[in-house]
Amino acid sequence: MSHFCLTSPGNHQTHLILFINHDYSKPAPFFGYSTLITAWTLGFEMLFYCIFIISMAISHRFRTLISSIIIIICSVGLQAYFNGTYSLSGFVAANYDNGFIKMLSSSMLLEFVFGMLVYEIVNGRFIDFNKNAVKFTAKIYFNFSVIFSVACYLSGYYKGHGFDGYGYYCAMLFSSFIFHEKANGLIFNKYLSNLGDWSYSIYLSHYAILLCIPYVEDYFGIFKVSYGASKFIFLTMLTLFISKLMHELIEKKFVHFSKRFLK
Repeated sequence: MSHFCLTSPGNHQTHLILFINHDYSKPAPFFGYSTLITAWTLGFEMLFYCIFIISMAISHRFRTLISSIIIIICSVGLQAYFNGTYSLSGFVAANYDNGFIKMLSSSMLLEFVFGMLVYEIVNGRFIDFNKNAVKFTAKIYFNFSVIFSVACYLSGYYKGHGFDGYGYYCAMLFSSFIFHEKANGLIFNKYLSNLGDWSYSIYLSHYAILLCIPYVEDYFGIFKVSYGASKFIFLTMLTLFISKLMHELIEKKFVHFSKRFLK
């Protein structure tokens, strides 16, 4: 059954429910995308959760270490075995006709390893974030990461998915924010906090909104007279508005229902 779901191009409803992409014979990391375009990433996320659950069953204390070892061995080992080499590019997977093997071999899973490493550094005893030298270093790292990331993005340097592309400087940016917050603290901002609450709805809705615009722009004159920055700002505001509605009317309702169901 799992082999069928991870290799057959049809059965869109099953693919959507199980976060399975459409066609694993197509290039990584999208594998033909999912029914919901942006949800191709959720397949990797669900795979990581499965690995993490197995690791917790083995040892709760060493769950991040065990998960990291499993991911690294699978990613490096499967690519090396089937391809004869290893690549950090997210566009590379094991040359084997099985979607599950291809997902396990993808270097995209290494992003979860990096996330667990950052967690262990912040919550462990490796670094004393109260020391002035660490606070200063965290500020320097934060500022450098922001400048370097913006320069890379605008110049097109380090393009593409994976740690040899966007993942390289995004990892720097992500870790620098976490370390800076841990060492120096951040002032609470309710607007940014609200964006964080809506982020999942934004993630799911933004591309769907872009796809719907061509079908409704004839009925709304603003789409015809706005271009460039003005159109970008309008679509951003529209996405935030719809995401707010989704968060309040769907996401929060299902969270509340789930909590009651689990009780």
